[in-house]
Amino acid sequence: MEYRTFGNSGLKVSTIGFGTWPIGGTATADGYGGVDDDEAIAAIRRGIELGITCYDTAPAYGLGRAETILGKALGADRRNVVVVTKCGIPWSEAENKFLRNSSYDHIMQSAEESLRCLGTDYIDVLLIHWPDVGTPIAETMRSLEDLKSSGKVRHIGVSNFSTAQIEESLTYTQLAVQQIGYNLFDRRREAELTWLRERNVGVMAYGPLAHGLLAGAFTPETTFGEKDWRASGKAFGLPIFEAANFQKNLAVVEQLKVIARTHDKTVAQLALAWVLRRPEVTVGLIGARKPSEIEASAQTAGWTLDEPTLARIGDAMQGAAGNG
Repeated sequence: MEYRTFGNSGLKVSTIGFGTWPIGGTATADGYGGVDDDEAIAAIRRGIELGITCYDTAPAYGLGRAETILGKALGADRRNVVVVTKCGIPWSEAENKFLRNSSYDHIMQSAEESLRCLGTDYIDVLLIHWPDVGTPIAETMRSLEDLKSSGKVRHIGVSNFSTAQIEESLTYTQLAVQQIGYNLFDRRREAELTWLRERNVGVMAYGPLAHGLLAGAFTPETTFGEKDWRASGKAFGLPIFEAANFQKNLAVVEQLKVIARTHDKTVAQLALAWVLRRPEVTVGLIGARKPSEIEASAQTAGWTLDEPTLARIGDAMQGAAGNG
């Protein structure tokens, strides 16, 4: 396994991180389809055996379900790994959706609930899940700093913040992490990677497999159940799953599979190696529900893509549709 450090935090983590969104799902706990708890726990345990030390979760993933499963799976190994969780998007039963609330009181309450679900007395890294423009950043950062001062949180960071929001946040505190979506089909934040490194902010890249598109298992006949969030056709605003685009993108994935096979790798491993080619990316997050899934991802560690391979990947991506 390969390891990198989050900015100037001194916190060293595996470049491959275990993402628990597929385990927890959305508010209805089935946003990625059904999950077997025992199998999910086995996947997390296998990740530990493979040297994966970064585990990413959030209260929003199944309304505490992912945090609870992760806590059970870690057990005595809790002290040997880095747990990243989030706060700031509570679920509203009345409105049937997630809201944004980064107020001082909510963050303090959310952190306590995460500690309970995880079965731990500290969080290694706490992130604001999505920016809340209705709450002053000064108030939000004060809550994170107070949690850090209390010892309940070791390091703090943000997720999906704009550069302007990060700049303002840095006037109040040091951020260890920014978490952003980044993959071959979504390069919208790529220009910010060097900017973040210059400010000593580590990067966690979520969705390196384009939310399943680059996993290599989809076919032209693939459909998504109505409770699967991908059924909307969009992935964080990009229409890569919309019918016409989906078919074009599957053709691109087939080309990427051919490139991967020349290295005796899978397209998923190729996609993850592409994300990790950037030294600014501390961690590439891979969602897994089964031991076999995390085993396959772990085989990417240490693989560096050469220039001819990167050029072939670039050529293949010219046929992508709905990407950014």
